[in-house]
Amino acid sequence: MLVKYFFGPFRKQFLIFLVILTCLESMASQQFRISIREHRFYPDIIVVKVNEPFELEITNEDNTAEEFESHDLRKEKLIGPKKTIKMKIPSLKAGEYRFFGEFNESTAQGKIIVQ
Repeated sequence: MLVKYFFGPFRKQFLIFLVILTCLESMASQQFRISIREHRFYPDIIVVKVNEPFELEITNEDNTAEEFESHDLRKEKLIGPKKTIKMKIPSLKAGEYRFFGEFNESTAQGKIIVQ
């Protein structure tokens, strides 16, 4: 039955649906990479588009753990030494959203600028 559907009269509509689905997924998968080195974020400023979800990939290159924290984003995540994590961030309104490393707050500072 499924074979008839995929190769039958609805084949064109099904292929269009797959293309649209793929485009929507790629739009939502805007990705930004941040490294933690010597208890600092690199880059420490990220600029993203307003009202578009994105993903942060954060790699801790230090030999000690760090906790990514943002009160503005309502996110926190422990990142072990030499580990990488990914965080999905929903679409945001225009503005600045600060983040910091809880264990090294004096040096590990950054912000996301949404415009």
